[in-house]
Amino acid sequence: METIKVETFLQAAKNYCNLIESLGSLGEIEKFKQLHVAVTELYTKGLYLPEAEPGKDDSFDIDFQLPQVDFGTHNVYWGVYDPYHSDEDLEEMMEEPLNETLTDDILDIYSDIKRGLILYEQGDHAEAVWEWKYNFEIHWGTHAASAIRALHSVNYLASF
Repeated sequence: METIKVETFLQAAKNYCNLIESLGSLGEIEKFKQLHVAVTELYTKGLYLPEAEPGKDDSFDIDFQLPQVDFGTHNVYWGVYDPYHSDEDLEEMMEEPLNETLTDDILDIYSDIKRGLILYEQGDHAEAVWEWKYNFEIHWGTHAASAIRALHSVNYLASF
């Protein structure tokens, strides 16, 4: 069962990275629709990634180039910091919405997912799953959740 969950996530990861790498070839409306589907699918599949142990040596470097993305007038949106964070130092920040960008969300997700894909393609499946799961919990999952909300707004509430 764990293998099926990883394979399902792997396919969503490949689809996401392929989409980001070819985003410039899509029309404006199609780009945002496909992004909405791809990020939602990736997030959903990420929820079911199995637990994995990190490798023995995490000092390796994986180098790749980030694709260029352009979201035009739909790039910057208002977000909320961590709605459940109770640190008094952040209390003031929590009350104010923050400027966030789809570019940051989409490329941060891409970076974390691509790193795992490269590990997986190199045959280090356990390390790849650990990278995806760990970074889902601490990094790209939050970016995905924010992007899903922004993309919903672009696709259903904003006019092109």
